[in-house]
Amino acid sequence: MSAKKSKPKRSDDSPLLTEIILKKLLKYYDAYSNELGVKTCPDVIKTIRTCLENGKELKKLIIRPIDKDFKAEEKFIKALKEAQDNNDVTKMNELKANYNNTPPPIAIEPLMKALNEVQLSSCKELYIIDLPINYVDAIQLTYFLKLPTNSIEKLVISDCLVDYESLRRISTSLNSRIILSSICLDYNEFGDKGCYELCRGLTGNRFVVMLSLNYCNLTYKSGEYLGEILATTAIKDLYLDGNYLRCQGAMSLIYKIVEECENEVIRKELEEKARLEEEEKRLADEAAKQSWERAPATEENPLEENSTDKKEKKKKKKKKKKKTKEPPKVGPFVCKLHLADNCIDIYEDGADTQKSLKIVREFTEMLTKLIKLSPDLQEVDLHQNTMGNMSAKMILNAMEYRKLNKIGNLAVRVSEKIDKDLFNSILKAKILDVYIELH
Repeated sequence: MSAKKSKPKRSDDSPLLTEIILKKLLKYYDAYSNELGVKTCPDVIKTIRTCLENGKELKKLIIRPIDKDFKAEEKFIKALKEAQDNNDVTKMNELKANYNNTPPPIAIEPLMKALNEVQLSSCKELYIIDLPINYVDAIQLTYFLKLPTNSIEKLVISDCLVDYESLRRISTSLNSRIILSSICLDYNEFGDKGCYELCRGLTGNRFVVMLSLNYCNLTYKSGEYLGEILATTAIKDLYLDGNYLRCQGAMSLIYKIVEECENEVIRKELEEKARLEEEEKRLADEAAKQSWERAPATEENPLEENSTDKKEKKKKKKKKKKKTKEPPKVGPFVCKLHLADNCIDIYEDGADTQKSLKIVREFTEMLTKLIKLSPDLQEVDLHQNTMGNMSAKMILNAMEYRKLNKIGNLAVRVSEKIDKDLFNSILKAKILDVYIELH
């Protein structure tokens, strides 16, 4: 019998499959845009065509409005000026009637529908910039994020007029994929209601490590919601610039982390005490034994010991395999905390000066505990918060303590008019890991 011929190896089909998917994506995107009566995003089309030409997978998508045609605008202004100089009223009216430099509308829904249709799996980053998201858009985006083939790691929805209803819908998808690690929702004024819905969606999440909610109209209530999320999820970098947390919200945000840091110090002290007691007991027991009792029994056969040691080493070498990626650490802890321009002021609206000073001092005391005790902390941004000289001095002392005890580098940004003596003392301290900006 003749030997069976082995089947020829098939070439890798992934480039061909990628090409088919991207062509379908272009087709569906164009069709859905025409159906809705809107234009396709030039950036999206260009990105897809570039991937097709280079035979690469689509890794990043950015959808945003079409920019104005500035050349056409300059041409119109020049023609209008000439007509005005010539006092040609008919020409001026004709130019004004025919000129329209408003960019054609772009919608998110057609792209989301197209992505859902082809079930794109290669895209790692999705940026939606300066485009209004309505509830229907939110539904389509949620469908895409919930796809089993979805591999989005970074989601940016910036300045899109997202309200709390839309955010509630989108938030239902945040725990559906373990790949998503970064969420940015800057410049969407969904307020405390939206923040509550977002935190509900993130409850129990163990994979998102970065959350940015700059200029989202958040108040002290959101500090409570986000404080719970920091304490129970893997989020370690939190950006909250331009909100209204005030001292109360900022304290709610870090309270559980500070409490955990204090408990950790107590645990370490108890462990060290137990270790020292055990060591003392062991030394006392050894001193009571006879020298022949302390002699190792394995000295009689050193060759056997060496051979077994070699075998154990070989076994250990064989056991070395690829390390599996461990999931991120779960809180309570924080690495980067940005609270710039959050009304953390000594002149709070509606409060007398003494009361304001007291609450700012309480927040500063809590913050300095975090600085002194947390080895995870890397950045603190308090820019554009009028906290006063006393608070600045307390933060400086905490930084000096941190450096003296080698807890770890930390960048701090404080914006406040500080008196000359305090400024000079900061310079003389030469704390290289402190950044204090003065205005």
